[in-house]
Amino acid sequence: MAFWQWGRSKERKAPSMTAQALNEPILAYRVWRVGTDGLLVSCTYECTWTPRARMDAHCCIRGTLHPQAAPVWDCSCGFYAFKTPAALAASRYTELSGALTVSGRVALWGRVIDHELGYRARYAYPQVLYLRGDRSDEVVRRLADCYAIECLPSPLERRI
Repeated sequence: MAFWQWGRSKERKAPSMTAQALNEPILAYRVWRVGTDGLLVSCTYECTWTPRARMDAHCCIRGTLHPQAAPVWDCSCGFYAFKTPAALAASRYTELSGALTVSGRVALWGRVIDHELGYRARYAYPQVLYLRGDRSDEVVRRLADCYAIECLPSPLERRI
């Protein structure tokens, strides 16, 4: 079962799910792993998020050629994020086994596809990292400094 359950069969039927090019960012919520180099890494691909640089989505599927820039409807490419903190908290991403994870708010812009639970976007950059309220908070603070962003108390409900 995939972590991202966007309801692919419903995408084309729901009029509220659209793709549009945005100059102003959409704020959404996601989780990163902390890499061995101390940087943010995507949870599903070995994609390190470069500090202080815009992330630009490219398709990772071999042999795929898009007539448009990522993301596209019939592919899984793009940077993913949930629409609400509650949707993120309900996902399996907040507690990946064997990995230190950091949740936060991300800015998404460029070509953005609106799905039921979240978005896929061409461009992304972390905006806020959330403190976990445990001994990993020092790691979160170092990451926030590295990416020149804020760290704040988490709005996510902790799982027990």
